[in-house]
Amino acid sequence: MTQSPEEKRINCEVYFDKKGYALIWKNGKDNKVYILEFEKYIYHKKLKGYDIHHTDFNKGNYKIENLEIITKSDHLKLHANWVRKDGEWILKPCKDCKKKLPLDNFYQRKGLTLRAMGKILGGKHPQSVSNLIKKRNSKIL
Repeated sequence: MTQSPEEKRINCEVYFDKKGYALIWKNGKDNKVYILEFEKYIYHKKLKGYDIHHTDFNKGNYKIENLEIITKSDHLKLHANWVRKDGEWILKPCKDCKKKLPLDNFYQRKGLTLRAMGKILGGKHPQSVSNLIKKRNSKIL
């Protein structure tokens, strides 16, 4: 006979929430097991501005070697499929074409972004706007 989540709580068994996180009933509330594991073995309290990330992206794997603490910003980028190399973010998905493109194609230091310039130039893709700028700059030099 299968136990209900309420029965599992009473018996202190691990059960899963709707998002797939392993939970255990402790101190009168649901607790995510991966956070309890992190607090037990790494740091006694979750740090503000940081998230605990499952390195294999498996929420059910709460083994300590599968957990790492990273900034909230980096955590969002990881789950948005940005690409990091040697600790630096180098690529991110384009909302228009879905390809992963260099960050230079999205962010400019001054002036309009490539995406905004593309809209001004009639809906051109950020990559083609970037190529136009590179061609223009090479003619000037």
